[in-house]
Amino acid sequence: MGQEVNLIAANIVKIEFIGDVTDEDAVQNSDQIDQYMADLPAGEALHFLVDATRMGKISTKARHVFTERNKNPRVGNTAIYGVNRALKVLGVFIAKASNRDNLRFFNDEPEGLAWLQEKQNRAL
Repeated sequence: MGQEVNLIAANIVKIEFIGDVTDEDAVQNSDQIDQYMADLPAGEALHFLVDATRMGKISTKARHVFTERNKNPRVGNTAIYGVNRALKVLGVFIAKASNRDNLRFFNDEPEGLAWLQEKQNRAL
């Protein structure tokens, strides 16, 4: 699997998943996110724009890693687009398992990014 992780705005990271997400992919993703979080000012959250248009299956360990990551209070909102039915169910599960209401699904990138920016502006 491949993934691209890029900072696209002050507190917004875009993640593009390509293919199946393995255990190793989830750990690598988590390490990259930790680097971005380390650069944030204290008390600020990191938000995510996730492109799932080419995402495949997600391993059990990867699901666990993503659920645990979402429990972190420095994880802000997550906008996911390009989601099929199975991935939407998984996203809802991750939100519930982490006891957070910070994930939303969108048809495309502009909608998701607009939602993240709106949520970020309201927090200011």
